[in-house]
Amino acid sequence: MASQKIDPPMPSASFDAFNSEIQGAALNVTKRSLALPSDLAFHRTMDSELARDLDEFSSRVLSIANDLLALVSASDNHRKPKLRSQDDVVDDFRSIVVDSIDPLFERAVS
Repeated sequence: MASQKIDPPMPSASFDAFNSEIQGAALNVTKRSLALPSDLAFHRTMDSELARDLDEFSSRVLSIANDLLALVSASDNHRKPKLRSQDDVVDDFRSIVVDSIDPLFERAVS
């Protein structure tokens, strides 16, 4: 079995800056999402370009989320969870995402 190269831990100062940047980006996205109309489904039906843009954006988000899930599952030899649609995000978030990431947090704490 080939040995894996393990990168040294990120220096605390670098992590703090990186963590602040990530949290700022997440907060910005959250604030912007609140500006979306509550009847977005209606707007989709009225504007085909908006519908196309939303579909494209949803595909990109699902792809990024699946890339992150693949990284998480690579650290374990568990099944490789996958979000197949927006419905998976709503209906199966806990079983697909939370249950996949939870062991990482448990190992980080112990």
